[in-house]
Formats: sequence, C-alpha cells, structure tokens
Amino acid sequence: MLKSFVLAAALAGVLPAAVAQTAFMVNGQFVSVEEQMQLMDFLRANGVTNEKQLKNAARSILLEQKIIEQAARNEGLLEDPRVRVLISEKQAQLYGSILSRRYASEHPITEEQVRNRYDSLLSSTL
Repeated sequence: MLKSFVLAAALAGVLPAAVAQTAFMVNGQFVSVEEQMQLMDFLRANGVTNEKQLKNAARSILLEQKIIEQAARNEGLLEDPRVRVLISEKQAQLYGSILSRRYASEHPITEEQVRNRYDSLLSSTL
C-alpha cells in the first residue's frame, strides 16, 4: 500500500500537461475532467494564470488527494471518532473563514471609517 502511494506520488510530478484535461484513474478511483476543471478554476481565481501550470497543478493535487483519501479509508480513519471530531473542527474553521472573507468583500471598510475609528481611539486615550 505504501509503495503504491510513493510510486503514484512520484509519477504525479512527471505526467505531461497535455493529459491534465482527460479523465484518469487513481487505484481504480475515477477523476473526471469536471473535477480537474473546477480545481483549475479555483487556482485561476487565486492567481495562477499559466495554463500549463494550472493543468499540472490540478492533476497533481487531485492525484495526491485521491491517494491520501484511499490510504485513510484503508486505515479506517474515516470511522475513527477522533478523526471525525478533527474533520468537524476543520470544516467549521473553513466555513468561518469563507464567510468572513465573503462578508469583508461585500462590506469593504473605507479609509474614512478607519480614520474615524483611529480618531475616536486617539481621543479616548488622551
């Protein structure tokens, strides 16, 4: 099992970009073109603009995720109550982070608001 993980991870770095937009299998688990495109869209939205890098990164990331998920499943981690608690905590942190960013982008703080708050704090300390 560990050998296949290491081999697949090593191969992830040498696969050509041209195949990044084709579906592929990881130890019998299907990875669709749609999954790759969604990840590429996410990477693009986060500043990656080079198409070759996008394709390589998407394929490599998904390959690594699938291998780790398979290893976790094989080790019974998905049923471990401690792991479930950790997953739940991380999920809540992720949701909180996304909600905070979304709120901040929809309600930007103006320079005037910052200045007013600064002035208010300054006058209260004098």
